[in-house]
Amino acid sequence: MKKIKEHKKDLILFFIVFLISIVMCGAFLQPHYTHDTYKIIYDGYEFYSYDKFLKEARPFTAIITLIANKINLPIEIYMIISFVLALIFLSISVLMVYKLFIKQFINNSKLKDIVVLIISFITIFNYLAIEHILYLECSILALGILLSVIAAKVIISNEKYAHVKALIIIIIAVFCYQGSIAIFPMLVLMDKLLFKTNKVKNDFIEVIKIILIYGIAMLLTILFAEFVMGGSRITMNPSSIDISNIITWVKELAINSLGVILPYIHILLISLTIIFIEIFDKSDIKGKNIYVLKYLFVILASIVICMAPIVVGSGLSLTPRMCIAYGTTIGISLFIMMYIADRNNKKYQVILVSSITIIFFILNVTLYIVLTNQHILTNKLDEKDCKNIQKIIEEYEAKTNKEITKMVAVCRPDKNLYYPNIIHAGAITQKALNSWANKQAICFYLQKKYEFVPITLEQYISFWGGKSWNQFSEEQVVIKDDILYFCAY
Repeated sequence: MKKIKEHKKDLILFFIVFLISIVMCGAFLQPHYTHDTYKIIYDGYEFYSYDKFLKEARPFTAIITLIANKINLPIEIYMIISFVLALIFLSISVLMVYKLFIKQFINNSKLKDIVVLIISFITIFNYLAIEHILYLECSILALGILLSVIAAKVIISNEKYAHVKALIIIIIAVFCYQGSIAIFPMLVLMDKLLFKTNKVKNDFIEVIKIILIYGIAMLLTILFAEFVMGGSRITMNPSSIDISNIITWVKELAINSLGVILPYIHILLISLTIIFIEIFDKSDIKGKNIYVLKYLFVILASIVICMAPIVVGSGLSLTPRMCIAYGTTIGISLFIMMYIADRNNKKYQVILVSSITIIFFILNVTLYIVLTNQHILTNKLDEKDCKNIQKIIEEYEAKTNKEITKMVAVCRPDKNLYYPNIIHAGAITQKALNSWANKQAICFYLQKKYEFVPITLEQYISFWGGKSWNQFSEEQVVIKDDILYFCAY
């Protein structure tokens, strides 16, 4: 009871954050299916755990999924439990970030406390972290974020053997999910470079330590996948590096924000932060410029972290879940502006930053609400098209007295990844029938486990050559003997 009283404020703040996250992401309190989920259902928990999760150095996810298999946990129950746990872990992370950085503000007020909590919320629930609540294994992805925040706290709080402790925690976190640990260097760099005044030599040493911790953790996952599991779908091939491809992806990330939010919004906030520093920071011109350079270094570091898989020639494309480092710079930018306003002790500056923060908070919450609901809508539209396929199959089977046992599903190179009026936000809103998991999605909605067979170029041209569609058409479905052929639009 005494412990509860001591932490009463923390508990209240946690429940407030958790409640906001539930309202914001409430659409996922019902069954929701990603492309990966369709494949997990088709392959089964056990096979997918060994074939994907373990091979990609995610043993904790594999263990949890194998336990689900052992107790025959329905996938719909699994996904809801995982989702709720993810929100709990992320809400705790928000509270920890808040407690870490509220100490940096010397002129406390209720308004400032609320705004710093909101900034902490935006830092964790940033727009590029949305996929951390999407997948079946989202609880483990979110646990990776929580562990990364804990590791950052260890260093920022200057605990004894801080860097050794942080390395151990980050190694555990990276085996939850590699992308989750990206928040660790961002929080530490923000504290060391932007909230504390150190000699350049000390800053340089700290940056090197963070790079080593992050690099060692990532290297261990590569070694695990390569030597323990015998390789994975992810490769490292420096000879395949394409400079033009890197430039394209940098633009797609930094300017277009991977399509999750409108282009230039993120860059606009970064520009606004630089202007705020130059106008309101009380340092001399040299001091202001140095601070701006430190800020830009943190921004650059976030982009480098996101781009690392592309730069090493992994063959991967950037996805939001790989880029939470860049997403955190929204929160970091707001933190910096509030930090300067606080040091100046100017009410109008605090109100200005508070207004900007509230605008971004409302936009962030709205984005999560819209995208999670559009994901559910995309599931329903996929199901609708699959029911149309099912109707054609049933008519064929009734007419011929033959049962369909095999299937082919193909996508065109110029495929349309999204349904009309759906935000082009990556995996969360991409339709399944035009994805790599289209066969598994059809099997799921038709409640049949078809055998997958190949198709020849001649067959493709014969069935669909010269045809195109912008909505479902019976022409997309061709049945020959016991084989279903489907071409997505």
